[in-house]
Amino acid sequence: MTITDYQSTGPDNPQSGASQPGENQPGPSAGQIPMAPAGAPDVPYQPSAGSYQAPAGNDQPPAGTYQPPMPPVADRARRSTAALVIGAIIVVSGLLTAISGGALLALFGAGNVLSSGSHVVSTSSTALVADMGTITNTTGFEYVAGTPTLHLSADSFGGEPVFVGIAPADDVARYLSGAAIDRISDFDLSPFHLATVGRGGAQAVGAPAEQHFWVASAQSATGADLHWAIQDGRYQLVIMNADGTANVHTTASVGVSLPNSSALWILVIGTGGVFVIVGGIMMAIGAGRPVKR
Repeated sequence: MTITDYQSTGPDNPQSGASQPGENQPGPSAGQIPMAPAGAPDVPYQPSAGSYQAPAGNDQPPAGTYQPPMPPVADRARRSTAALVIGAIIVVSGLLTAISGGALLALFGAGNVLSSGSHVVSTSSTALVADMGTITNTTGFEYVAGTPTLHLSADSFGGEPVFVGIAPADDVARYLSGAAIDRISDFDLSPFHLATVGRGGAQAVGAPAEQHFWVASAQSATGADLHWAIQDGRYQLVIMNADGTANVHTTASVGVSLPNSSALWILVIGTGGVFVIVGGIMMAIGAGRPVKR
């Protein structure tokens, strides 16, 4: 019988060719981080080149230096200078329009008369004459605000009946051509001031009420009230004694009215209010709206 020599491969057999640390050890499987072999000396472990492969797919770490996510930016307000300026202009225009409409409504609304108040008007001549100039473009105005109306009131304080009248300028000039008169050259309401320029003459004139060229007239011993719907043309206003004699002494007032203008002024106020609202919206938009970035 042949006995086969058995050679142990254990660590007790010096001839066994036992593996040295790090040899004949199983490698890491795919996706695992290699571990230092058991029994290895306390030296830094350096894995062999190509021993670890990062897993393929979308789970790759980002390349380069890691950048933490930016914190959310607080909301900001985007301003528009043009919208602010235009909105402010519209608001101011609307306010002025509404205020003007309110003032005109207070002055002329509900048939109100804008009057000068009563003041002493007197002359030593035959008549006091005021040139009203040339009036144009009154046609059609009555559909908007009613017919503009002139109001003239004169009270005699000398005891003589007083006459007030309005007539075409040429007719008045012929009627008073040779008489002494005072022409009104300047007229202010606040404070009241009446400046006149005298013209000499000695011719007497007939009673004014007997003339037929007046477009509006009134006379009374206590108070003559004249109301004339203004119309195109050149007219003059005359104050004199009812008998045509000199030395006229009265207290007089003059005013104007727009009898059907209330709706117009209310419309003006409403238009101003709309302007204020539109301008305010534009200013709110221009002041800024929140936007995220």
